[in-house]
Amino acid sequence: MQKKSVLTSLAGLLLLLVILGLAVALMKGFGLRADLTEQRLYSLSQGSVELLQKLPREAEVTLKFYFSRSSEKVPMFLKSYADQVDYLLRSYAARSGGKVKVERFDPQPDSDAEEWAQRYGIEGQTVDPFAPPIYFGLAVVSGDKEEVIPVFSPRTEQTLEYDISRAIARVTWPQQPVIGVMSGALNVLGDEVNPMMMQRRPPQNPGWYAFAQLKRDNVVKKVAADVDAIPPDVTLLVVVHPKDLAEKTLYAIDQFVLRGGKLLVCVDPLSWSEAMQSQGQMMAPPSSSLTKLFDAWGIGFDPTKVVADMRAVTRINAGNGGVEESPVFLSLNKDNMNTSISLTAQLANVLMAYAGAIENRGKEGLFFRPMIETSASSSSLVDTMAAQYGVQAYRAQLEPSEQRYTVAARVNGKFETAFPDGKPKSGTEEKTDTETVVPHLATGESAVIIFGDSDFLFDPLCVQNVPILFGGMGNAKQPFNDNLALLFNSAEQLTGRNELIAIRTRANSMRPFKVVDELELQAVKQYQQKEENLQKELNETAAEIQKLQNARTDSQSLMLSKEQQEKINAFRDKQQEVSRQLKNVRRDLRQDIERLGVRMKVINILLLPLCVIVVGVVRVSLRRHR
Repeated sequence: MQKKSVLTSLAGLLLLLVILGLAVALMKGFGLRADLTEQRLYSLSQGSVELLQKLPREAEVTLKFYFSRSSEKVPMFLKSYADQVDYLLRSYAARSGGKVKVERFDPQPDSDAEEWAQRYGIEGQTVDPFAPPIYFGLAVVSGDKEEVIPVFSPRTEQTLEYDISRAIARVTWPQQPVIGVMSGALNVLGDEVNPMMMQRRPPQNPGWYAFAQLKRDNVVKKVAADVDAIPPDVTLLVVVHPKDLAEKTLYAIDQFVLRGGKLLVCVDPLSWSEAMQSQGQMMAPPSSSLTKLFDAWGIGFDPTKVVADMRAVTRINAGNGGVEESPVFLSLNKDNMNTSISLTAQLANVLMAYAGAIENRGKEGLFFRPMIETSASSSSLVDTMAAQYGVQAYRAQLEPSEQRYTVAARVNGKFETAFPDGKPKSGTEEKTDTETVVPHLATGESAVIIFGDSDFLFDPLCVQNVPILFGGMGNAKQPFNDNLALLFNSAEQLTGRNELIAIRTRANSMRPFKVVDELELQAVKQYQQKEENLQKELNETAAEIQKLQNARTDSQSLMLSKEQQEKINAFRDKQQEVSRQLKNVRRDLRQDIERLGVRMKVINILLLPLCVIVVGVVRVSLRRHR
């Protein structure tokens, strides 16, 4: 009876395994998938799903995925990342209702696939000078429109989904919003390129990388800082460091907002970028504000004060090889973000320099919502003049209060004009007694996003140069924080393209193995300590030998004394002993990691079947007792 029960349990276990295998096969055959990763690495975010749902009925999008899978030179980690990209592309097709399809190509040397990859502009990466290049990119095609991601790299995994969704949006939404940029002295758009001079030399000032990226999804045009009207086709006006704007320009911005235009403005109590540009030749800190407009909108901003936060300090170069922990260079994390606003809900790291505080003075009809705030109980305001001379100059002003200062805010609602008497007159015009007031636009619904800093978009504070691939050829600019994401989120929301906001950043699949990392850290500490001891002994012995040599007589000048030789032999013996100890440390480290790997394999491979067997045996035993 007992033997029959055991056989029945084994048969049940075998039947369970067969059912599980059939279930996996059926799910794969019908395209059913389940993402069980903690950070949802293989699932589309809500923004991508909404984008796919809003695709035009007639839209047909083809994702042409090129990867040199058959190449022997492709590293295993890159093949693993390619599988992740492929799975994500299949998710787009599965959630699109048939509007998106995926085509896969292996561009082998001299093949049609390689020729098409080159036509689309997918860049071949050279890993071995004696081997064919590796292709790993995507072409998104819809009708006669196409967008290309030339290279997929694990380094930019966090923007993977956004890059794909943006490419789909660009081929299916041909109408791009018009963004006007007013930057005055900073010239963030760079020098205009003369088509006749393009082949001779590039412009001396290429502009800021943030605005070059803004041009990829929008029509960006320069708006002069002395205009008396904003062009009517501009949907969003971006004003960067509005320093000493004329009354007519302020009136133009005022009327733009009143007619429903959206405004993104970056004021600054101390423009670090302009100070660097002037190379210290400025007598006063380069500050900017829109005081006249802010007063009408119930916004306070003091350009003579800079926010300092002792919980958001950043290590910066203090000159002469020194490093300074600066509380006015704000490294703001997730705790500083307003998670109830989609603009900042997913941001985790924003870097600002010499930012000012934005104050809500409670204007009726307008809704003020902080987007980014400094830390509580550690923030204070310091003089702008002192802030530019380092921590020592304003240390006495660091008196933290309970207040959290707002450095980025969104204001929306019904705005009122800052010019109730109409358009201001120029200095050469005279107003007569019989002249009537020039009418201005009626108040209207709009939205304004205000940043208390303009330097967060400056290249040194948001991007760095990295190799395109794993040590391959060429470099590319890569964001090292969420500063660019903050700009793009704001622009997309103000221009009505909200779907891409929730896609901005993704989790990294390279998750740390904490136990192994701890083992390695302990071994490294032991290794470093022994190495330091060895170096110390080396220096002491060398000093002793030098001392003995200085004490030699003329007859000993060509040979070592017995005492010197004994010292050297003793040191060599000690050196060999320490080398053996270092080898033992590395050997013990490998053994600990190998034992940990074996334990994990046993748990992953045998634990689940063992649990099933135990449950089956317990169930049989209970039935027998009954």
